[in-house]
Amino acid sequence: MNKILTATFSILIVCFITNGQITTELTFPDSNLVFKTDSFEGVIYGNNFKIRQKMDSLKTIEIDPLRIFAKSQNSMRFVPELESIIQIEKELKSFMTNKDIFISDSLNCYTKQYLGYVIGKGDSIIYINCFFDNKIKEQGFWKGNHVLVYDGWHYYFNVRYNLRTKTFFDLFINGFR
Repeated sequence: MNKILTATFSILIVCFITNGQITTELTFPDSNLVFKTDSFEGVIYGNNFKIRQKMDSLKTIEIDPLRIFAKSQNSMRFVPELESIIQIEKELKSFMTNKDIFISDSLNCYTKQYLGYVIGKGDSIIYINCFFDNKIKEQGFWKGNHVLVYDGWHYYFNVRYNLRTKTFFDLFINGFR
């Protein structure tokens, strides 16, 4: 009960600070936090998020995302603060302007998924997965499942952000030549 009150209280503070322009669906610290601002929509993966991989029609396995996204054996999960995500979004447009003008010009149309992890000597990294697909968005499965698309050009991209150095790295644009 205490965790629920703490999470709810922190969300209320965020809504107050941003003048109530953020809506959320979940407020539990171990669940995914789905949110929408005036300029973008996304989900922050909670501590219990697992990637589900369908093996065949009968078998689905769950994979810890650290095995896929963190490039270090000594990494651990953390849940990014909504305030950090909002700040990163402001910096993302500038970063993408030099990389892909289509993405930069339509960044507010992308739905985003955020996963936080800590590596090495304590660097906090946020993996940002972005997709520009209304069908996927309308189906809603993106709120609890990682969106993985093969090809798709600049409609699907991901990048990492280091909170300590305030830098983006490992930009991957699907099908980019």
